Amino acid sequence: MKGYLFDNTGTYLTGNLKEDIDMMYEKKQEYIAIRNKLSRQVNDLRKHVDLKSVEMDVFRTIEAYLEDENAMKTIASRIQFESGVGNSFYYLIFEGKEMFFPTPHTTPTLLARPSVRGNLDFAELYSLQLVDLEVGDLNE
Repeated sequence: MKGYLFDNTGTYLTGNLKEDIDMMYEKKQEYIAIRNKLSRQVNDLRKHVDLKSVEMDVFRTIEAYLEDENAMKTIASRIQFESGVGNSFYYLIFEGKEMFFPTPHTTPTLLARPSVRGNLDFAELYSLQLVDLEVGDLNE
């Protein structure tokens, strides 16, 4: 017997009812195993995409803080991401002696915890501020 399903699966009916039933059962089991394998792969890909989505949100938030609205210049010295949490040490350079708490230029994607680690004046022309920024799962 010929048909689309038989042609594309490489199966054919022999006319022997027992053999045909066994062959169809084996093909069904084979396709169930393939479907299960593909389902696992799709689930793994979804988890991977979700993780990358969190990672991108963390880096977007860090970028928003690095583009500080009050600072003349920003210099990142370290940016890292691990287990859903991003961390960055960066310097804000302000003109003159006036310094501000880190203020992102755009609205951050995630909650972040910036903390100023130190301030330094340069010949009354510039002020330098070291900031430790933590982004991501801040439940700890």
